[in-house]
Amino acid sequence: MVNSVTGDWFFVSFAKAKPKVQWTFDVANPKGWEAFAKLESLPTEERHLLFAAIDKQLASKEPQLNELFEKLLAQRNTIATQANFDNYRSYQFKALERWDYDVADCEVFHEAIAKELVPVVERLDELRMSVLGLNQLRASDLLPPLMPASQQYIYKK
Repeated sequence: MVNSVTGDWFFVSFAKAKPKVQWTFDVANPKGWEAFAKLESLPTEERHLLFAAIDKQLASKEPQLNELFEKLLAQRNTIATQANFDNYRSYQFKALERWDYDVADCEVFHEAIAKELVPVVERLDELRMSVLGLNQLRASDLLPPLMPASQQYIYKK
């Protein structure tokens, strides 16, 4: 129960910081989080400008958000220590009743993702850079589809 309260406290505090992040953009003047809905349809340069505006606003909240995360980590450490666990991860495994796998299984899974999936994503990123004619891929380059919706293959059973 204490864990739930800690999580609630953190997310309420984060939510209080988030709405203060506002930006405006020239394309139909979207504000705040509504701007994300327009990202896919924007031309490349406008999308880059919008991402830069979003990053600038979020960066202004970085100290406040870092402080929240530090408080959350301290509270989690306190919870684990008071419950006689070495760390919060061990505490959560017990609290969430994860009996069918353990920390070592999670580490093996993590290594498998790094070995098998990450190279596939890297190859997809290289393909995207090639199709878009880029030397470097930015976060804003990940949004537009590589082909029009009319040419995309839709899987049907």
